[in-house]
Amino acid sequence: MALTEAERKRGVVAFSSGNHAQAVAIAADHLKIAATIVMPLDTPNQNSSHSIVRAEDHFVRPPEGGSRGSSAAGGRRNQRGCIASVRSSLGCSRSRNSCLELLTEQPGLDALFVPAGGGGLLAGSAVAAKAHNPQIRVFGVEPELPAIGPIAQSGQRVAIPPPLTIADGLRTPSPGEVTFPIVSELVEEVLLVSEDEIKAAVRFLLSRLKLLTEPSGAVPAAALLHKKIPTAYARLASYCRGAMWI
Repeated sequence: MALTEAERKRGVVAFSSGNHAQAVAIAADHLKIAATIVMPLDTPNQNSSHSIVRAEDHFVRPPEGGSRGSSAAGGRRNQRGCIASVRSSLGCSRSRNSCLELLTEQPGLDALFVPAGGGGLLAGSAVAAKAHNPQIRVFGVEPELPAIGPIAQSGQRVAIPPPLTIADGLRTPSPGEVTFPIVSELVEEVLLVSEDEIKAAVRFLLSRLKLLTEPSGAVPAAALLHKKIPTAYARLASYCRGAMWI
């Protein structure tokens, strides 16, 4: 919606393993603009075969490597003039608005726990949380397999091999160029959880709260359930795309 008419004529490209791909597909179809969805070869089949992505967009897979790090197709598409739809200030704004809804509904939170990944959701949430309450503490959470968390706290933005984790939405090989400085400044710490802890959190959310949550969205809950949080809080929230736990 924020694109100019000239930019809409150029089309958009999105690199995603599922959620972002479907959102861009719907938005592009609504605006009647061209969109290319680039997915890794190892994307879960239920995401890559989703009718929304296949029916309303030109669907492309990276030609080599097969993992989330294989973004060559997206790069070539960008060279033809498309607008990249991720890792932008607009992406941070979208996440900021989602977090503001949470903070409005649940005032007085002491801490917020958010999936890390490329940093879009985490950066936007941190901006919103700190603006709403400068005293709130913001933490990122991600898989302990080769993780971006320690990199974010080293003060350097570097790339790593795509982590082999069940949390496929967090397999980003490098923090976003826009999001990295925000995360470094506003996020207190990035906590790490194991694969078994992520699976246990998914089971807990389904069996106890009746919430069917993808592993990427369950990582903050995993940190809470397995006592990875650094101190006790009176009121805290585990937050991800489309769901929250108070």
